[in-house]
Amino acid sequence: AEAPEHHQPILNALARAHQWQRLLDEGIVKSGSDIARQEGLNPTTVWELLRLTLLSPEAVLALLAGQQPKTLTLAWLKNHELPSDWGEQAEVLGGFDR
Repeated sequence: AEAPEHHQPILNALARAHQWQRLLDEGIVKSGSDIARQEGLNPTTVWELLRLTLLSPEAVLALLAGQQPKTLTLAWLKNHELPSDWGEQAEVLGGFDR
């Protein structure tokens, strides 16, 4: 088996998204627009990254282990809304080249 290859841009975005979600959950910020203002980002970018918090636990574990599909990129994740159903997510992600 090949050694795991971590996709650092995805891991960085996943960490940011979870940090932002924590700020929202705790009421430290009121919206993604507040985060965008504080971070100097476009609000769309913040909302695209916040969607990463909806990834299934299995998908997150695969990303953390460096076992994501080789052709999966951060750009793809930002530009495509994955289904909220974790089984459907697995089907979509399973369609990538491994």
